[in-house]
Amino acid sequence: MVISTSSAQHILKKVSTVLLELLERYGSPTKSSEFGSCVFRRSTESLPREHPHAEFDEIERRLAAQLNQDQALLDSLSEDEKLVYQNFSDQPITQSSLEVRSGLPTNRIMSALTMLELAGLIENQNGAQYVKIKQPVKLPAIKKPHKNIIRYVARSTRYIKRIHGGVSRKYLQLYLALFWCVVDKRWSTEALLKACARYGKLSEREIASYVSPHMVQVSKFA
Repeated sequence: MVISTSSAQHILKKVSTVLLELLERYGSPTKSSEFGSCVFRRSTESLPREHPHAEFDEIERRLAAQLNQDQALLDSLSEDEKLVYQNFSDQPITQSSLEVRSGLPTNRIMSALTMLELAGLIENQNGAQYVKIKQPVKLPAIKKPHKNIIRYVARSTRYIKRIHGGVSRKYLQLYLALFWCVVDKRWSTEALLKACARYGKLSEREIASYVSPHMVQVSKFA
């Protein structure tokens, strides 16, 4: 059976989207800009009249701006609000628990909770519990890449350029997931079909709306 190039590309993106879910679980994060040498195709994320590489700088700028905004918000909190907010975790917490943890009286706890809600940092659930709803942005710590990651970047970049002729930054992560399938022997045809079957239906809209994150995932084992 012969299919068109566009259909083949669509199938590849569907398969790589399925693989991505597993790669995010077992992979290692790497800055997307490390793959800049194979990113020279435009997408809906590309800046007007700019080379696709400009997307890397734009992402860094947005992250830095969001970090500054979040830090300014935290700095603007009162001492009571900071103390109460520090006692939040990923799990819901009650007002009485906050009183015990912070040592603040009820009236000051209630005042702090009200201001934290107005700031968009927490929300009340069913009148009994509070949850943190906004995680301040943190720029990933820049570490020297492990030698295995450096080799992996070089191998995957060569593969993408040789087979696909380059990619957009928007879909970079999907092509890295596809490369993982090519080099990892665990991905037999049978294993790949089973993974696709477990994933279920995937619409064209879901694929089209995907945007690779700032930190892309690469295999730890390749």
